[in-house]
Amino acid sequence: MKEQDVYNQLSQWLKLQHPNLIWRWDFAAGQKMSVGMAMRMKKMQCGVAYPDFFLAVSRGGYHGLFLEVKVDGFEAFQKRDKTKFISTHVAEQADCLTRLNAMGYASKIGAGFEQCKEIIANYLEL
Repeated sequence: MKEQDVYNQLSQWLKLQHPNLIWRWDFAAGQKMSVGMAMRMKKMQCGVAYPDFFLAVSRGGYHGLFLEVKVDGFEAFQKRDKTKFISTHVAEQADCLTRLNAMGYASKIGAGFEQCKEIIANYLEL
Protein backbone atom coordinates (compact mmCIF):
# COMPACT_ATOMS: atom_id res chain seq x y z
CA MET A 1 0.00 0.00 0.00
CA LYS A 2 1.19 3.52 -0.81
CA GLU A 3 0.65 6.70 1.18
CA GLN A 4 -1.73 7.84 -1.57
CA ASP A 5 -3.92 4.81 -0.78
CA VAL A 6 -4.09 5.89 2.87
CA TYR A 7 -5.01 9.43 1.72
CA ASN A 8 -7.86 8.00 -0.35
CA GLN A 9 -9.17 5.81 2.50
CA LEU A 10 -9.06 8.70 4.98
CA SER A 11 -10.78 11.02 2.50
CA GLN A 12 -13.62 8.54 1.98
CA TRP A 13 -14.00 8.00 5.74
CA LEU A 14 -14.02 11.75 6.44
CA LYS A 15 -16.62 12.42 3.74
CA LEU A 16 -18.89 9.71 5.16
CA GLN A 17 -18.41 10.26 8.89
CA HIS A 18 -17.67 13.99 9.06
CA PRO A 19 -19.09 15.63 5.90
CA ASN A 20 -19.09 19.16 7.34
CA LEU A 21 -15.42 19.32 8.33
CA ILE A 22 -12.89 21.35 6.38
CA TRP A 23 -9.64 19.55 5.62
CA ARG A 24 -6.91 19.60 3.00
CA TRP A 25 -4.16 17.37 1.65
CA ASP A 26 -0.75 18.60 0.54
CA PHE A 27 -1.47 16.83 -2.72
CA ALA A 28 1.69 18.00 -4.48
CA ALA A 29 3.89 16.14 -1.98
CA GLY A 30 5.46 13.15 -3.66
CA GLN A 31 3.94 13.85 -7.07
CA LYS A 32 6.03 13.60 -10.21
CA MET A 33 6.32 17.01 -11.87
CA SER A 34 8.28 18.61 -14.62
CA VAL A 35 11.50 20.27 -13.53
CA GLY A 36 9.95 23.69 -14.10
CA MET A 37 6.85 22.91 -12.03
CA ALA A 38 8.98 21.44 -9.23
CA MET A 39 11.10 24.59 -9.13
CA ARG A 40 7.98 26.80 -9.00
CA MET A 41 6.53 24.72 -6.17
CA LYS A 42 9.80 24.83 -4.23
CA LYS A 43 9.88 28.63 -4.41
CA MET A 44 6.35 28.81 -2.96
CA GLN A 45 6.97 26.46 -0.01
CA CYS A 46 8.49 27.04 3.43
CA GLY A 47 10.42 23.78 3.19
CA VAL A 48 10.18 20.11 2.32
CA ALA A 49 8.80 18.82 5.61
CA TYR A 50 5.26 20.28 5.54
CA PRO A 51 2.74 17.67 6.81
CA ASP A 52 0.47 15.77 4.44
CA PHE A 53 -2.88 16.66 6.01
CA PHE A 54 -4.51 19.59 7.80
CA LEU A 55 -7.85 19.51 9.60
CA ALA A 56 -9.16 23.06 10.07
CA VAL A 57 -11.09 22.40 13.27
CA SER A 58 -10.26 23.87 16.68
CA ARG A 59 -10.40 21.38 19.55
CA GLY A 60 -8.98 21.15 23.06
CA GLY A 61 -7.14 24.46 22.83
CA TYR A 62 -5.52 23.58 19.48
CA HIS A 63 -6.01 25.66 16.32
CA GLY A 64 -6.23 22.54 14.11
CA LEU A 65 -4.62 19.16 13.45
CA PHE A 66 -1.62 18.49 11.22
CA LEU A 67 -0.97 14.86 10.33
CA GLU A 68 2.04 13.33 8.61
CA VAL A 69 0.70 10.15 6.98
CA LYS A 70 2.86 7.07 6.55
CA VAL A 71 2.13 3.52 5.42
CA ASP A 72 1.30 0.72 7.84
CA GLY A 73 4.34 -0.53 9.72
CA PHE A 74 6.31 2.70 9.34
CA GLU A 75 9.06 3.15 11.94
CA ALA A 76 10.56 6.62 12.33
CA PHE A 77 13.69 5.46 14.15
CA GLN A 78 16.56 3.20 13.14
CA LYS A 79 16.32 -0.39 14.38
CA ARG A 80 19.84 -0.43 15.80
CA ASP A 81 19.62 3.04 17.37
CA LYS A 82 16.16 4.16 18.52
CA THR A 83 17.47 7.71 19.12
CA LYS A 84 18.22 8.30 15.41
CA PHE A 85 15.64 8.88 12.70
CA ILE A 86 15.72 6.63 9.66
CA SER A 87 16.47 9.58 7.37
CA THR A 88 17.14 13.30 7.35
CA HIS A 89 13.74 13.83 5.73
CA VAL A 90 11.90 12.06 8.57
CA ALA A 91 13.91 14.10 11.10
CA GLU A 92 12.86 17.29 9.28
CA GLN A 93 9.22 16.14 9.32
CA ALA A 94 9.39 15.45 13.06
CA ASP A 95 10.97 18.88 13.63
CA CYS A 96 8.19 20.57 11.63
CA LEU A 97 5.53 18.78 13.69
CA THR A 98 7.26 19.84 16.92
CA ARG A 99 7.33 23.46 15.72
CA LEU A 100 3.64 23.34 14.74
CA ASN A 101 2.77 21.93 18.15
CA ALA A 102 4.64 24.81 19.81
CA MET A 103 2.50 27.20 17.72
CA GLY A 104 -0.73 25.78 19.10
CA TYR A 105 -1.55 23.03 16.60
CA ALA A 106 -1.97 19.36 17.36
CA SER A 107 0.53 17.51 15.18
CA LYS A 108 1.13 13.78 14.81
CA ILE A 109 2.62 11.08 12.61
CA GLY A 110 0.21 8.28 11.76
CA ALA A 111 1.06 4.96 10.13
CA GLY A 112 -1.70 3.43 8.01
CA PHE A 113 -5.41 4.09 7.72
CA GLU A 114 -6.49 2.74 11.12
CA GLN A 115 -3.93 4.68 13.14
CA CYS A 116 -4.56 7.91 11.20
CA LYS A 117 -8.31 7.50 11.58
CA GLU A 118 -7.86 6.98 15.33
CA ILE A 119 -5.70 10.12 15.61
CA ILE A 120 -8.35 12.19 13.82
CA ALA A 121 -11.23 10.68 15.82
CA ASN A 122 -9.41 11.26 19.13
CA TYR A 123 -8.65 14.84 18.14
CA LEU A 124 -12.30 15.49 17.31
CA GLU A 125 -13.30 14.22 20.77
CA LEU A 126 -11.10 16.78 22.58
